[in-house]
Amino acid sequence: IVMFEAYVAAVPKGAKRRDALAHLERLRDVRGRLAAAGTKVVVKEPSPSIYVSTAIDAALITIDGRSVDRYTVVDIEPGDHVLAISADGYRSEKRTVHVTKGQAIVPIELEPLPSTLVVNASAGARVLVDGRELVGKPSDESTGRSYVADPGERFVTVYARGRVPVTRTIELRPGEEMTLDVPLVPTFRRRAVRWV
Repeated sequence: IVMFEAYVAAVPKGAKRRDALAHLERLRDVRGRLAAAGTKVVVKEPSPSIYVSTAIDAALITIDGRSVDRYTVVDIEPGDHVLAISADGYRSEKRTVHVTKGQAIVPIELEPLPSTLVVNASAGARVLVDGRELVGKPSDESTGRSYVADPGERFVTVYARGRVPVTRTIELRPGEEMTLDVPLVPTFRRRAVRWV
């Protein structure tokens, strides 16, 4: 109960807050039923420990250089401890946590690295990502353009005069470099020319 109360108090916008509140409610209900039945509940003072929470599944977490699993209570000696966390596509973070007694709950939200989108299309083609035209720098290929984009689902449109536009929905992972080859085929519409 103490652990869930500490987490809810320390992390008002945590990824697992809803789960913690549900478990806390059930535990308080059990404690109330035990007290009503006259059962004596003895609460042992928790030993010094660190509990690291992060929403990133593939995160690598170390405490004082020792690898630990996320959402696991790790017993430690009182004092300062170096906590490091990293994951592919995210900026690594390192911090010192001071623990004297009880449990230190450390929520960590890593910052995603920007993604790079390289679009190879016909010369003169225009590129829109999520409806906004992007101006990119030329890549190694003469017809390619490189753009920095936020990770997540993106709607890409490539078009050029006299060509059939192409639209694609893509998913950019944090730190990913994605290359899109977008051949634009000529339209077969006839142009209207003024008769002189």
